[in-house]
This record gives sequence, C-alpha cells and structure tokens, in this order.
Amino acid sequence: MAARRRDVLVRLLGHRAGPARDGRSDQAPPWNTEAHVTNMPAVLDARNLDRVELLAHSFGGLIALRLAHAAPERVGRIVLLDPSVGLPAGRMQDQVRQSLSSGFFADPE
Repeated sequence: MAARRRDVLVRLLGHRAGPARDGRSDQAPPWNTEAHVTNMPAVLDARNLDRVELLAHSFGGLIALRLAHAAPERVGRIVLLDPSVGLPAGRMQDQVRQSLSSGFFADPE
C-alpha cells in the first residue's frame, strides 16, 4: 500500500486574518518563540496529527527546532530553509569562508 501524506500549512500566531479552522482565535501578543512552540501541539492535535515531518522557513525553522526539542515524539524529520536560528553574523561569515576555501564549492568570483 502506498504511503499516505497530508500537507498542512500552519500559520504562525498573529498571521491569520480571523479565527483558525479549529475555531480558536489567535493568541494575544507577544508572539515569541515560546508561545509558538507551546501552541504547536494543540495545532497538531486539532488536525489529528500525532507525528509530523516539518518543512520550515526563517523563523519557522527556529520554531521547528525548538518543537523537536520540546516534543521529540511529535517530530519526525525537519527540512530547514534559510532558518533564523540566531547565529551571530560574524560566525556565519567565518563558516561561509571556511566552506568556500575547502574546495567543495566553486568560487563565486
């Protein structure tokens, strides 16, 4: 039997125009990382999702990583696209330089 997959778009708190499909309205600000992570199990439960694979972009990447840490039984795999994980810019520049000097990547110039 073929594997069954259901794609679900989860909008971050404060990013929808009205009540969620499950009838709940957005949580009042602040919409910080902790609030998003705390809210996610309820969102998954409302959709009858026990364990999920996540595709996350930007701030969603940080939320996905924190959710995997807080509730590892709920998260299978994670794909991160340009995640905002709070690494210092200088450290990122050093990592890019090191990667480019390794010869693995073509020189952009």
